[in-house]
Amino acid sequence: MNARQLAVVAGSLANCGKCPITEVQIFSPDTVQYCLTIMSSCGMYDASGDFCFHMGFPAKSGVGGSLLLVIPNRMGICTWSPKLNGDGNSVRGVDFCRKFAQAFAVHNYENNHSPKLHLGASNCTYKYSHIAEVITATTMNDLKAVKWLIGMYGEEIMVAGDYDSRTPLHLAAAEGHVEVVKYFIKQYKKAGTDMHPLDRWGQSPLADAKTKIEEILAKNKIEEIDPTNKYGRIVDMLEHPDGVELTGKNVTMNQDETSPMVPTGRFKSALSHPNSSLTSRLGTQ
Repeated sequence: MNARQLAVVAGSLANCGKCPITEVQIFSPDTVQYCLTIMSSCGMYDASGDFCFHMGFPAKSGVGGSLLLVIPNRMGICTWSPKLNGDGNSVRGVDFCRKFAQAFAVHNYENNHSPKLHLGASNCTYKYSHIAEVITATTMNDLKAVKWLIGMYGEEIMVAGDYDSRTPLHLAAAEGHVEVVKYFIKQYKKAGTDMHPLDRWGQSPLADAKTKIEEILAKNKIEEIDPTNKYGRIVDMLEHPDGVELTGKNVTMNQDETSPMVPTGRFKSALSHPNSSLTSRLGTQ
């Protein structure tokens, strides 16, 4: 087989056993799993451990100078250069792998926040996916899931906006989720961040809550709102953030408020089915 043909084999292994050229299923998923596991553990002869540590993707070397590389779910590559090193691997092939791993986030244990280039998805794609998850949890008033997601993705996701520049705090204020707003205010204060971000219409979370109050007043034809109304409480908190303290069983927990926690079943179920109408509808608001 030549390098071009071996690249198709590598692509088939990367594509869960289906040939990327003919779309014919060549290997079963189990066979692919077993094959890639062996390639990761011993595909580079005595240098397998070092290769797995630094490059982090399955590879199989041949003494003829070929080197088969598999980036699962992304791509397959074959290089050929006959000069071998002391381990019996292609000198230029290994050098290519080293430079490839330095430029692209292809290590099996490399996270989505890596500054390297990403194959198939950009950092921007991941960022907006994470924002959508936090906004979904916020809209569903799932405080535990909000804390878990912020703990997993970092506090910067809390102040990031969607395509309309609306932050999770905007959504919490607009939906009247008092405890979630309390949590965001405290986190904004700790981070020293402006808690009056503007969306693309120039609206702040405070303005959203005041708009809701105006709608209630107009609908009920009254001049004052009940002091216990959730939107009135949110306006008061946003106007006087120094007086906000997290209290109540839904907010005060034994865990640190920014530590990752298991989300509640309701939100976890929505995340487990990303194509569900509920997740699609809430994630795009």
